[in-house]
Amino acid sequence: MGAMTRAKDSSRRFGRLGTALVLFGAAVGFSTLIVACFALGVRLLTNAQNIAPKARKGNAQASQEEALNLVGAYLLFAVCACALA
Repeated sequence: MGAMTRAKDSSRRFGRLGTALVLFGAAVGFSTLIVACFALGVRLLTNAQNIAPKARKGNAQASQEEALNLVGAYLLFAVCACALA
């Protein structure tokens, strides 16, 4: 049985309601992913801001943690921006 035949069978079986449900599920899943990326980015940015005073005093470990948190936050914000563009 070919792929096209299977696709036609499933579209006949589920019809427009099935297609709508799949699109609804994809939209909810995509929205959840974007919100989660943004929330995690804000959390990492907040962590970096809280660590910044220790890093300015010369604490090497705090400097490294601040840098990693900032990089992670900016990457997550970039993912959100690309997804919404």
